[in-house]
Amino acid sequence: MLAGAVHILRRRKHVRFSLTHALWMWSILAVVMGNWAADWQLRSLTQWPAWTVLWLITSKVA
Repeated sequence: MLAGAVHILRRRKHVRFSLTHALWMWSILAVVMGNWAADWQLRSLTQWPAWTVLWLITSKVA
């Protein structure tokens, strides 16, 4: 995500700005950051039970 944004910024002479695309990129970045922040408490787990992994996958897909 961030690499794509940097690529667009580096080629800004060849890329036309689109507010719609910028808003989509911002919202996707916000969702990814929110998911990461929600899972931050899991860093202290020493073992990952199967239900935890299943819950993480299900919540990210939903």
